[in-house]
Amino acid sequence: MTAMESRLVTAIRIVLALVMVTPLIVMTDPLPHAVFPYVVGKALWSRTLIEIAFGLWIILLLRDSSYRFPKSWTLAALGVYVLIALLATVFSVSPTRSLWSTYERMQGWVDLAHWATFVVVLVSTHRTWAHWRTLLNFNLGVGILIGLLGLTQFLDIRVFEYLQYRNRLDITLGNPTYVGGYMLVNFFIAAGFLAESFLDRSASETRGRAVERRRRRRVQQSGGLSSIPPEQLWRVFWVAAIALSLTMVFLSGTRSAAIALVAGILAFSIGYALWGGSRRLRTAAIGTTAVVAALVSLLTIFILVRAGTDVERIDLPGTMVERLLNTGVRDRSAEGRIAAAEVGMKAFLDRPLLGWGPENYTVGYDRHVGPEAFAKGAASFDQAHNKLIEELTTKGLLGLLGYLALWVSLAVVFIRKARYLTAGQQVFAFLIGAGLIGYFTQNFFLFDTPGTVIHLYALVGFVVFLDSMILKRSGSGPTQAVVQDERVADRTPLFPSLRGDTAMVSMVVVVGVGIAAAVFLLNVRPLTAASSAADAVSGGTSWAQRFEAFEDSVNTFPPLSNTVRMMMFREIGLAWGALAGNEMATALAIVEKHGPAGTKAEPEEWRLLSGMAVIYQQARDENGEYISRARELVESAVELAPSRVEVRALLIAQHLVENDPQGALRLIEDYVAEAPETEHRYEPLREQADRIENAEETDG
Repeated sequence: MTAMESRLVTAIRIVLALVMVTPLIVMTDPLPHAVFPYVVGKALWSRTLIEIAFGLWIILLLRDSSYRFPKSWTLAALGVYVLIALLATVFSVSPTRSLWSTYERMQGWVDLAHWATFVVVLVSTHRTWAHWRTLLNFNLGVGILIGLLGLTQFLDIRVFEYLQYRNRLDITLGNPTYVGGYMLVNFFIAAGFLAESFLDRSASETRGRAVERRRRRRVQQSGGLSSIPPEQLWRVFWVAAIALSLTMVFLSGTRSAAIALVAGILAFSIGYALWGGSRRLRTAAIGTTAVVAALVSLLTIFILVRAGTDVERIDLPGTMVERLLNTGVRDRSAEGRIAAAEVGMKAFLDRPLLGWGPENYTVGYDRHVGPEAFAKGAASFDQAHNKLIEELTTKGLLGLLGYLALWVSLAVVFIRKARYLTAGQQVFAFLIGAGLIGYFTQNFFLFDTPGTVIHLYALVGFVVFLDSMILKRSGSGPTQAVVQDERVADRTPLFPSLRGDTAMVSMVVVVGVGIAAAVFLLNVRPLTAASSAADAVSGGTSWAQRFEAFEDSVNTFPPLSNTVRMMMFREIGLAWGALAGNEMATALAIVEKHGPAGTKAEPEEWRLLSGMAVIYQQARDENGEYISRARELVESAVELAPSRVEVRALLIAQHLVENDPQGALRLIEDYVAEAPETEHRYEPLREQADRIENAEETDG
């Protein structure tokens, strides 16, 4: 390896390590503001770094072909899954949304392709246990920092303005459930390092013991931290990571994270009991399995008994204990997730092969959801809150099979390789597997997010590393899995002519320009647009400035502009009565220009139609034709979301605008007869219809 190639691979590893910083990114003070600050910045930060790492890897690969990715069924499964997602995107009800998602989620096929690229570059450049220890320990450092910020939020110490005290911590991830999901994986990673440190490592992995003893004697006289063996300092670090991870899971009050934690512990215990190499640890694993199973059984019985009786909720606001013990007792969260799964299955039957398209769960949900879902609020699910249902609804049966194939390939690697690792490597690998099981279990109740999905793909990369190890038997000794990468033996450049200085400069320029263009077009412009969107909907400036910011946002990055359109239409509709004449004219011009553009990009998004209809209904005094325009939009919205309470209320309002109170009252009666629990949602409209009817009788 030349000095140039050494610098390249080091740079790539640094850039990939910085990807692990993603959960810390929040687009608000002291960083520039953006709409959905907990989501947008994270996605664009990780994508930018992945693109840079990919560009550097291409240069490295052209010079040294040994840095190609290894052969792996897991990589193949990931590639197939990405291709299925692309196919589902092409045949999506909204390809634009499937490609780019929304500012609120920042997922979509583009994001998936970035993470697949991350895995490829990661496994191509991290090829020893030392590489993975460095990366995953750096990740734990990020987790410790997040945990410390969580403590400041819990103690109401305002390190940053957004870290305000809440019953359930959201820290830099913006949602307590994301905190739970992120921290539970960190717990297993740290536990893996700690457990490994107490077991023997192979001689090839550790420094000579004699050298270490001499080093300790040299520093013993100096005192302080330098006299503490490095292994002890690392153990303190890992214990701190474990303690903070568990504390944050508890303070997040996330039941799904608690369930996932138990699932991961059980997975480790069962896996180690079956294939572990240490007899004492196997015995402990069997005991742990029994104890955890007993505790889970007791808690389940307690919850079922309470759910079947008319008891009061235990009032310990926001705590994990309260949320666990009250599961099933008027539990709107659980009820909502079950309902979302049921609706998702109905939507799947409409498009069973490739689904509605990535990020289009909301379209299928709104088409099939029943009116009873809106008894207590305007329930809205743009994600299924169950990854398997999400895959089935948005990518169809092919997508679900592709997703499950990836997880099966991960399990096969552990079963095939973990039993042949050294004692320390083995326990570490099993705990990494437990972290993956925890992530998988958490996603039975959630979905991937820019702040949490990083753990999935980093650990998928680690499993590919395990898969690349070869089984080797030395003499009459046991078979062991060892790092002996056949790629290292072949350092032939893919193009020998690129070895020269001139060729190298040309290659760097070409790749550099390509990556710079990608970063600008795919990340800088969306970030600029998100910043303008925040100005447009913030309400802190004049309407003229807000309209200008809106135009800037839409024009800067059109693929994500529908999120801004819907938000802006809603803001205009709410403020219509307070707008000046010229502001109304500008608002109507915006609706007439951007409404059709938005529906062209997402023809099945009823919220766009609803937003326009509300504005036209209120603008009827400006132009009588707006009433008929509103009618067309309302009828289209009814076709797309026939049972949503907002759409039904909009249709009732349309009758009132058309001076048809009797028609409005008939609709209310029909809707209440269908779903009596929603009656209170229509009371204001009923009162308005009664007033109009009484006024007509008085005039008559």
